Amino acid sequence: MIKVKLIIFLFLLISSSGFIHAQIAFANGWNSTTSAPNVTTAAAGSNRLLLYIITYEDDDNTNDVTSVTYGGQSMTQIVQTSTFTGGGSQSRVEMWSLNNTGITAATHTTFIPVFSISNPTTSHGYYTMAVTLTGVNQSTPVCTTGTGQRLTSSTVNLSSGISVLPSEVVIYATHGGDSRTHTPATGYTERVDLNGAGGGQSSSVNTKSITTAATENPTSTASGSQNRFVIAAIRLIPNGASCTSALPIELSNFELKPGDQQVEVNWKTYSELNNAYFAIERSANGLNWEEIGRVKGAGTSKVIKKYHYSDNFPLQDLAYYRLKQIDFDGSHDYSWIETIKLQSNVSQGIKIYPNPAESEILVFGDAQGISITNSLGLEVTGLLEIMKEDKYLKRVNISKLESGTYYFKSGLCVLKFIKL
Repeated sequence: MIKVKLIIFLFLLISSSGFIHAQIAFANGWNSTTSAPNVTTAAAGSNRLLLYIITYEDDDNTNDVTSVTYGGQSMTQIVQTSTFTGGGSQSRVEMWSLNNTGITAATHTTFIPVFSISNPTTSHGYYTMAVTLTGVNQSTPVCTTGTGQRLTSSTVNLSSGISVLPSEVVIYATHGGDSRTHTPATGYTERVDLNGAGGGQSSSVNTKSITTAATENPTSTASGSQNRFVIAAIRLIPNGASCTSALPIELSNFELKPGDQQVEVNWKTYSELNNAYFAIERSANGLNWEEIGRVKGAGTSKVIKKYHYSDNFPLQDLAYYRLKQIDFDGSHDYSWIETIKLQSNVSQGIKIYPNPAESEILVFGDAQGISITNSLGLEVTGLLEIMKEDKYLKRVNISKLESGTYYFKSGLCVLKFIKL
């Protein structure tokens, strides 16, 4: 019986324009504070984006965050919003980000905001929230932002909706002028809910992974009326997508499993856009690839689809697999790479001699149903002449084979031999 000697999952993100890229994910938990500084260790991963959110109430009702650094690296302001009440205090939300290059170059793990007038910790204080996201588009991580402001209200929403596409993530933050708990908008997950800071204020952060093209305008609700209530939202797009085009395929659970003398290739998609078919490709070295089969796609779909392919002539050494997704217009993209190494643990008393061999091998033992494949898993038995001497001895003429590595199969027995 073939067993798995080693399975290595390689999440290699190959530079292209489609479903090979990782979906946006939260690589670590949210780190929140009620005072300076915020110290956060950015999580590992690819195509990272470090998100830093500041919310505060301040008597200086024109106070502004003019800059933020993380580990000495300048962050980029994404969105800001505030309410003003004449000579009174303001409620404010600001979001800042740092891309993968900046995260890598950071020399420490502290966020340092600079204020235009005074640090609000001297008056009412402020909240900060930070998280690392992976799989984010590095050239244009944020396509759209939105803000909204309300006075003396228990709810707040954006002044206008944000159009979104599958595979994206919407994040919104709120700040209110009273100590309240918050209920996230329908479909959103609450990540942070803070209340009771000095001066009486409250804040929340909520997120949603987008599965269907729509317009998002989340309404956040507080447990009671707030004298100042603001909201700011951002739309993050995944690596490989654009602001006007979603990823053609949302791929999940691409995996390899050993079968009875075969490798089972399984995967599923969360959504598909103009997907004609998948080509299953295999390689012996991770560089040179061959197509070994095709599976028809679902076209355009917004429901989970499961797929399967059996490689009935697998390589007996380390093998690499990937999926090539082809659209109806002929454009294509690649999945990440998975690898598997198979090894026979049963010889059934069968032996091959000589090995290496130039023109003929002798097969000793009760070999039945003989087949021979090359190092790419292609069967070449038709090129052989098999002569039976008796039940326990066969002569196999291999002179028509090219030089290289081959695999002799009989029942559950798999033996490797070299053709000179």
